Amino acid sequence: MRKSILLLLPFMMGFVDIMSSSAQSAADVNRAIRVDAGYFYDQFTSGESAATVANVVVSDIKKAGFNTIFFYAYNSNYGAFYPTKYAQTVVEAGYGRLNILGEILKAAHANGIQLIASFPINDFKQVWKSYSSWRVKNKKMYDYQPYSSVYLLSAWKTEYVRWYQGLVKDFFNRYPDIDGIEAVEGQVDYFWDGQSDYNSAATAAFRTAYPNGLLGDANWKKHRALGLTNLHGVAAAIAHSYGKKFYVVQTWSAAANGSLLSSSEISNGCGFDFDGILNLPLGKRPDGMVVELNWQQWSAEYGGALFTPSWSASASTVVSERVNGRALLIVHIEISPFIGSSGVVVPTEEEFLENFSGVVAANLKLDVYDYFQLWQNNIFFKLP
Repeated sequence: MRKSILLLLPFMMGFVDIMSSSAQSAADVNRAIRVDAGYFYDQFTSGESAATVANVVVSDIKKAGFNTIFFYAYNSNYGAFYPTKYAQTVVEAGYGRLNILGEILKAAHANGIQLIASFPINDFKQVWKSYSSWRVKNKKMYDYQPYSSVYLLSAWKTEYVRWYQGLVKDFFNRYPDIDGIEAVEGQVDYFWDGQSDYNSAATAAFRTAYPNGLLGDANWKKHRALGLTNLHGVAAAIAHSYGKKFYVVQTWSAAANGSLLSSSEISNGCGFDFDGILNLPLGKRPDGMVVELNWQQWSAEYGGALFTPSWSASASTVVSERVNGRALLIVHIEISPFIGSSGVVVPTEEEFLENFSGVVAANLKLDVYDYFQLWQNNIFFKLP
């Protein structure tokens, strides 16, 4: 999504596992597309109703052969694209108040398309503003804010975890027909340099787990990732308890030689642990792992001739082996331009279609970012 950087009791476990199985009985993602309602302001006139917008969007998506929509339900900065009064949330002032999510859901189901609602997992501006002690902290205990538009909250803070649980439950209660939810790109260290998370709750838990450990050491890196891993498990367990699916989306970072970094390298770098999340107990494990494999991201970062549109499909073979059946693998590609250390890469229409076709030809589950960009570039109906 356009980022250039990268103890339950036995009977309760049985209940969660049953609900997880129920969730997995729903249709699998086969060919998915992402929809960001923030772009609707550039596409539709201000007089269009939410129902009209939803019907146009879903009609385009159906004609292009997609069976799943990942819809960005909550934007950290602008709020929910659905009406809610849950504590410390805001509703986006335009399409959010018009319940565009509800209209998209209605249109999608009428056309045989499932809808997955995408949420941040540890980035919420309003919560960050309200509770300074919940924020991810740096070594000096100042707020860790890698960019002015990012508001990271600590997965080790029990109060935040409870708030997040409530958010997810509130959403499922409002939209019982939704097909599932997705956790979007959780991480705690944007620059991979060990600046975070030194929230007092995180460090206290570390000292309990590793009495002789040093903040910043190898065990500390494992520990900070564990907090985010467990938060994903919390979200998955709630989704499964409602009989819904749970997905996770994240970039699998590449090296300059074209290879993919290991899960532990990514975990140690940014705090997101692919293996940790995929090894969670069944009831807490994601049903699908959406892996971002954007050739243009790494071409912009490293330059050279290794990263071409065919790279995504070849890299997905390695990712498939690493996921190893622990969740449904869905390969995420984009038409987005990327900026990196070596410059800017803007995919052409031909390059995007080659990228798309390569993933399809490899018989992989596919996720495309995003509806608006395909519409804007007039290539919606050129897809194979």
